[in-house]
Amino acid sequence: MAPSHAPEQVARRPRLQCLFYAILAAGLGLAWQTTLVHKLYNGNWSALFYHGVFGNSVPNDPAFAGTYLFPADFGFDGQYYRVVAHDPFRTRDYLPFIERPVMRYRRILIPMMAYAFAWGRQPNIDGGFFAAILIFLGLGVYWLGRYAALYGRTAKWGWAFLLAPATLAGLERGAIDMALTALTVGFALYVREQSRYRLLLVLILAGLCRETGLCLIAGCAAASVLEKNWERLAVSCASLVPTLAWYGFVHLRTPPDHSSNLMRIPLTDLVDSLLHHDVSYIKTGGPLVQAMYYAAVFGMLLAFAFTIRLVWKGWTSPEGLAALAFTMTGLLLQPAGLWVQPYHFGRVLAPVLVLLGLEYFRTGAWKKIVPLCIVSPAILLVSLATALRLVKHLRM
Repeated sequence: MAPSHAPEQVARRPRLQCLFYAILAAGLGLAWQTTLVHKLYNGNWSALFYHGVFGNSVPNDPAFAGTYLFPADFGFDGQYYRVVAHDPFRTRDYLPFIERPVMRYRRILIPMMAYAFAWGRQPNIDGGFFAAILIFLGLGVYWLGRYAALYGRTAKWGWAFLLAPATLAGLERGAIDMALTALTVGFALYVREQSRYRLLLVLILAGLCRETGLCLIAGCAAASVLEKNWERLAVSCASLVPTLAWYGFVHLRTPPDHSSNLMRIPLTDLVDSLLHHDVSYIKTGGPLVQAMYYAAVFGMLLAFAFTIRLVWKGWTSPEGLAALAFTMTGLLLQPAGLWVQPYHFGRVLAPVLVLLGLEYFRTGAWKKIVPLCIVSPAILLVSLATALRLVKHLRM
């Protein structure tokens, strides 16, 4: 006779396997970062924040001394979140070094984790930032493996998180979008497991990660109303409190930002980018990059179409309505430059692709992962270029 605890051991096995994969993924992510830093950037870890010489410069403080500046470049978003991490409570005069400071400060999750991990010690905050990124890399792999195992598939599916549009951007350029992508997977997992406390935590973190994280809260709340699940609705509403409190703090302590113009005519930025695609960011392989850009735009629009159609046909679960909220965000809100290149819209709107892709595990409909498979290669191309630079350097 089998021991009575055998079912528990069977249930625990995928969790341990997923945990092992998560730790291994975080280790591999750190190894990749270390290789890039020492082989391409002369051991200067600040290069992973991608400061550009044409950007907003850096504070004249010891913590920023020796910052690596990319020549002939405006840099990337990670440079601003690094500055926020060094002053999360607005006690220093760092605003001139942050583009759209109100928006950056609202996205406090990763910067605050960096500050907390370093206990506020300025020399250690950059290391805390990298640790936060690696934690969400591991969580993304863990949660995706758990979700796959929930529907009888191998936990090795967790490794697919490495191919998500925002993952490598987080490792190589300090982008915070990987955290929300991971939290999206965790959201889907805990909705299915009906784990209300874990779901509450994920929703709180999503709201503090970036504004689009509110789409998860909105989707969960709307589905709860439709299903008359009042307990989950209470969880959704409660998760808003920390985000609203933080937003209030930011708006009290930070001058208003009038440079953000989101409420323009829908799709204007997309249409303008398609008709007058700015190719200035393309350094090599112009025709290939151009072709992959248009393919990625098609893939994202396909994801929008799939989502709207599925919701119309009854995909009114928290995941479905959250995907619809992300879709409406992509269609109706038009921040300048969102559609300029896949590295922008691909990582910002990655949760739509992920929520659709997760439906493959639940329903077996492989068509739902097609948009993800179309968009991701255009973003991986950037990391491929970095890898080729690394190979070239090693041959010298």
